[in-house]
Amino acid sequence: MIRVFRHYLPVSLLVLGLVELSILCASMYIAVELRFWGLTVDEVMLLATIQSVGPVYPIYPKALTFTLVMAIVMVAMGLYQRNSPRESWQYARLVASFIFGFAVVTIVFYAIPGLFLGRGAFGLTFVIAFTGILLARLMYNQMTGHKGMKRRVLVLGAGTRAAKVNALEQEGNGRQGFQVVGYLPLQGGHHFIDKSKIIAKTESIYAIAQKHQIDEIVVGVRDRRGGGLPV
Repeated sequence: MIRVFRHYLPVSLLVLGLVELSILCASMYIAVELRFWGLTVDEVMLLATIQSVGPVYPIYPKALTFTLVMAIVMVAMGLYQRNSPRESWQYARLVASFIFGFAVVTIVFYAIPGLFLGRGAFGLTFVIAFTGILLARLMYNQMTGHKGMKRRVLVLGAGTRAAKVNALEQEGNGRQGFQVVGYLPLQGGHHFIDKSKIIAKTESIYAIAQKHQIDEIVVGVRDRRGGGLPV
């Protein structure tokens, strides 16, 4: 995991973010090529002047602005958070982010004349970007089993309260926004958790959390007094 702005993110999620940024930036270049296919740069500039579209080239200021605005919108819509209860919510947020992003980018491009691109290339940019990011998300979820978007949880205790957490995870059938990495029993007692899910306490809780890349610790101990829980 890598720490970004006080949050720990898996490397796979960071790679996904970089891939999506590349898709956003490249989509405008591809859209311009498709929109003005077969025309030279001079012919494109002449056509843009006739249609009062404004200068098409250089593309990079427009592509960078588009990428920055869309990236901010996608982050604000929670597309890079690891707490989506269902995979379908992730795609719903993706659709919502592109709808909202379309409105924001339109305002920005109209407000700054030098960024205006023309409706044809502008529309193609969004279609290509959405298609590319959707495919990237599908591949990412296929490769990670959607686990990359879930919080990794360590449960302290292996008694009846810990068993409730286990039941909650099983009832979710993989749709909940967390993944229980294991259960850490404290000071004996009866275990109500399958032995395969129990983590042996051979080192400190902090060391175990680091070793298993834990995002969140859940206290599932009935009695916290008498040394049961090392506060």
